Amino acid sequence: MLAIDVFPRCALLLTVFEGMSADDTAVLLNVDRDLIRKARFIGLQELTRNLARMQGWNFTVTRSCLRTKELQHA
Repeated sequence: MLAIDVFPRCALLLTVFEGMSADDTAVLLNVDRDLIRKARFIGLQELTRNLARMQGWNFTVTRSCLRTKELQHA
């Protein structure tokens, strides 16, 4: 989890692992609900990618890797 960027990690932890709604998480983090959904998606992608790497899988860089940069500029 520490390899994931901070904001997507927070969104992922609160919505998936703690079971909070996107609305509650948005209020807690003081952001728009749509941004929480994007961050959760990015966090899930990064978590999946990190777990795959640990299992020895190789992957290529795709457009989804660019979404992290989009969120950083949002």
